[in-house]
Amino acid sequence: MPVVEVAAYLASEALLADPGLARRAEEILAKAEGYISSYNGLQIEDKKTNYLVVVWESLENHETLKTSALHADLVSSLKETLVAGPVTLDFTEFTGEFSNSFDAPVTELCVLNLKEGKTEEQLALQFGALNETFTTGNFIGAHPPATFGELVGKRGTFLFTSGWDRVEDHYSAAGSEAAQAEAARLLELVDTVSLAHVSLTKYARTT
Repeated sequence: MPVVEVAAYLASEALLADPGLARRAEEILAKAEGYISSYNGLQIEDKKTNYLVVVWESLENHETLKTSALHADLVSSLKETLVAGPVTLDFTEFTGEFSNSFDAPVTELCVLNLKEGKTEEQLALQFGALNETFTTGNFIGAHPPATFGELVGKRGTFLFTSGWDRVEDHYSAAGSEAAQAEAARLLELVDTVSLAHVSLTKYARTT
């Protein structure tokens, strides 16, 4: 399974005025060894946190990028035109298919911490039950399946993602009787660290 990098940062005024500026960074990334695809977009809730999602063949490919000639150009592009604050950088290897979540008009990104005394096996079982409800529930605006993965270097912290047409569709589905029951069981195992909805655009290579 590929490794997914999620970078979040306060967008610069220039980027807010012209979201197309992010394309330069993605053009550089697309030249890197092991690059598969990338997505970029603003958080819907605060309209100022930008997300750059990069899919790599392996974590080693990202490490190789940091020592390559491309890295200086990438950092320069980010600092000069995109980033107005600290960057949060996480990596995960999702346990299942994730492209539907990122290709959807709205992507849920939820960070969860496993509660003391609970196990990853319990979480996987309960997530499976929740995902079954999500996949078979015929919810309006849903783009199943959902998936999750543990963050690299952050034992017990997981990233959960799902895809929707609109934020309202997510909350409508979450308010259903079936979803509420499964979500309540999930929250017996984890604490929510953060929840964001992002409007991501997939980078399209030019020939």
